[in-house]
Amino acid sequence: MILSAVLALSIFPPAYAKDGPKNTKPPKDMVFVEGGCFDMGDPYPQKTRLDGDPDEKPIHAVCVSGYYIGKHEVTRSEFSKFVGETGYKTQAETGQGCYIIYGGRVWQNQQDLYWERLKQDDNHPVACVTWNDAGEFIKWKNKKTGLKYRLPTEAEWEFAARERGKVMKYSWGNDGDKPQGNVADEAAHRKLAEVFPENTYWKGYDDGYVFSSPVGSYKPNGLGIYDMSGGVWEWMYDLYDVDYYKKGPKDNPKGNRTDGTHVRKGGSWADDWRHQRIANRSRSFDFRARFDLGFRLAMEP
Repeated sequence: MILSAVLALSIFPPAYAKDGPKNTKPPKDMVFVEGGCFDMGDPYPQKTRLDGDPDEKPIHAVCVSGYYIGKHEVTRSEFSKFVGETGYKTQAETGQGCYIIYGGRVWQNQQDLYWERLKQDDNHPVACVTWNDAGEFIKWKNKKTGLKYRLPTEAEWEFAARERGKVMKYSWGNDGDKPQGNVADEAAHRKLAEVFPENTYWKGYDDGYVFSSPVGSYKPNGLGIYDMSGGVWEWMYDLYDVDYYKKGPKDNPKGNRTDGTHVRKGGSWADDWRHQRIANRSRSFDFRARFDLGFRLAMEP
């Protein structure tokens, strides 16, 4: 009996081994990420207070199973189809409002602002949506397709952004002097100084847009995934815990289940180098909408 169990363990690899995609016809807008193990967290020395945060440490070994992740952030067009078919109203529309920023990074709630009233086209990433709104979209999409969409976990997102765990500061590489995405740039600062206070934008860079850009406007990372640094912040599945890296499990971590805020990753068009770092961790309440916060889908294989 014991010998049988040992043989079974040797024959069947762990779930995070390099398993191939299980869907025979995966959606064209998803990328399969082979499972694997990597060192999660900020691998760079903290030379100044802007280099990193304590919650990005310690670096710790993490293993994830294979999964699909969206090539792009969910667009206004996709979200509009969901609203059109269901009549759903986002939390921003039903009294919560959407948070925007004014001079000196002072956040203010604008009661009459929601996703459809942002200065965007249909191929821009949807924003002003809460974690709960993203969940309702996912329920609709799962029912419509019969697939198992969900939000990515923080570990899955970082693993994919770093091209299966490579040591990378940004999704375009390690060069902070030459960004390649929709980030806080000097050209936008000149037009919208109240959003970009001094020293919080990339000097000498113009990404071509004052606000968000259409998804896929810049070069993808090595896995074919777009806008992992910049664009809009992305909601994660995980509830946030400042000490989670010290106590989370090694295999497929999904975040603490007791905190009241959810993790968001990736930075946005309004953020500088510090928040564009792949290792950066931020959080928001699940009912709070922001004009620079959207989401990307993941899917079970």
